[in-house]
Amino acid sequence: MGGTLKTEAMHIAGALRYVNDEAVGKKQTYFLNINLNDESWEIEGNNEKKKTSLKGNVEIQDVFIPSLGEVSSGEVTIGFGPSGPEEPLIFHLKKDKAGYTVIFNNINGRVRVVEGYAL
Repeated sequence: MGGTLKTEAMHIAGALRYVNDEAVGKKQTYFLNINLNDESWEIEGNNEKKKTSLKGNVEIQDVFIPSLGEVSSGEVTIGFGPSGPEEPLIFHLKKDKAGYTVIFNNINGRVRVVEGYAL
């Protein structure tokens, strides 16, 4: 149970690092489109588009962005400019009763993955 959940949390962490590094490194704007209804995300920018879905019955419980608050359904698009995103991002993942939190720090571009629900 925990292995797949942690693996999927690490995949989201990797996607956040990637989109930030690409935007900052290439001095271009990239977008991370999150679809909470079908548990997927898509990276768009520099004439590329890559869509990924969570596996193993892992769900995105919600995404927290300060300007939007907690979003638990629908779609969210986050822009990553040459300086990265303007706000921190927090993803809450769940599978059965277990959960993981992925925290992206917009100031330094670092991502943390922690077990449980954290803000």
